[in-house]
Amino acid sequence: MVLECGQMYNIKDVMCMVGEHQVQDASEDGFGITPGAENTTLKGLQGELGFNIDPSTAATGMVSLKVISPSMKILTELWKNNSTFRFEIKTQKGKEEHLGFKSIYINCAIISTAPEYKTDGKEAPSVEWKIAGYGFGIDPLD
Repeated sequence: MVLECGQMYNIKDVMCMVGEHQVQDASEDGFGITPGAENTTLKGLQGELGFNIDPSTAATGMVSLKVISPSMKILTELWKNNSTFRFEIKTQKGKEEHLGFKSIYINCAIISTAPEYKTDGKEAPSVEWKIAGYGFGIDPLD
């Protein structure tokens, strides 16, 4: 299970899309999107407390892959070319009602940090790609 956006979902019930490509061979850590909006506490002139809500649509994401994944090549090319893409977590058909959303996405995403990895004697180590961008949104059920 992964906790993102206050929503729990099993990564087997969703698919991760990088542009038009479905991510393959995700590791146990899976993938996720976290909105960047933050609430900050403010103290007014009269001593009253309030909250300032960041209206930004900024968000971060991550994809954890096995290094043998065919998706490694796609993410590596996006990193090398500094390309933007839509990063999306979509529900599998038939799981929408159970999860309560169709998709969670970042419209304009870029890879912020490429992974460094060593095999450490493991046959297929996992690596984590970090993603950042803006245009965060959730497609709710109709």
